[in-house]
Amino acid sequence: MPTHLIKRYPNRKLYDTESNHYIHLKEIERLIDEGVAVQVIDVASGHDITAAVLVQVLLAVSRRSVAAVAVAPLLHMIRAAKVPGEVAEAIGQLAAPREGEARPAFPDGGDGALARAVEKVLQRCEIPRRSDLRRIENMLTTLNAQIDAMLADRETPGNAANEP
Repeated sequence: MPTHLIKRYPNRKLYDTESNHYIHLKEIERLIDEGVAVQVIDVASGHDITAAVLVQVLLAVSRRSVAAVAVAPLLHMIRAAKVPGEVAEAIGQLAAPREGEARPAFPDGGDGALARAVEKVLQRCEIPRRSDLRRIENMLTTLNAQIDAMLADRETPGNAANEP
């Protein structure tokens, strides 16, 4: 699906290049609801300002909405937005490789720049790593084995702890 290009001019007006008219945030919201991919370019600088405009759309939606916007994802987004440029760029390359490119692979040992960048983001967003989850799983397995042994010991006939 092609990207719907919107240009922002110095007067802060948004121009829809598909329909050749100025567009409001509400109309961008409608495009998003329809599943259209949008990209917003600042005409003066040439920078992609899609994220900033989408934040404005989200703010407008949250002002009109009766339902509360989930706070936790917003907190994670704020933390992730503060990640240094090269880290964010590396994450972006992992998440959305260019057309025709293969998704970058993590080195097994985690020695690559991309792996280090992801590690920084995970730490900043307080997201557990796979190794953390494995460690917790091992602790639970050990704990379950200990509980099973205690229960088996308790059920053994002639056990002094079993007698009233």
